[in-house]
Amino acid sequence: MGLLIAIVVILLIITVIGWTAAFLVQIAIAALFWGLAGYLASRVMGGNGAGVGMNILLGLAGGVLGSLLLRVLNLQGIESIWLVGNIITGVIGAVVVIAVARLFGDKGFGR
Repeated sequence: MGLLIAIVVILLIITVIGWTAAFLVQIAIAALFWGLAGYLASRVMGGNGAGVGMNILLGLAGGVLGSLLLRVLNLQGIESIWLVGNIITGVIGAVVVIAVARLFGDKGFGR
């Protein structure tokens, strides 16, 4: 009986480690896409990239805002384009974030 419990506990631990590793890989891949979207938005707005951390934050905020904007404009089909759609959505939103930040005072935002 004790051996069976030990095997079940070991399998549970392996499962949790596997789920955690998969989650971390998904977050790393998402951060790469967010960073790419932020970098592209910075370039579109006349900058040279805002730095790795800022590009990731711009891409993340841009993805959320871009998704909302596309839904309001009834263009949410852009998001469903495999791989490229999410980057396009993030760039659109990040460009809006940069433009609004520059409009309200920080002229160097996103450079």
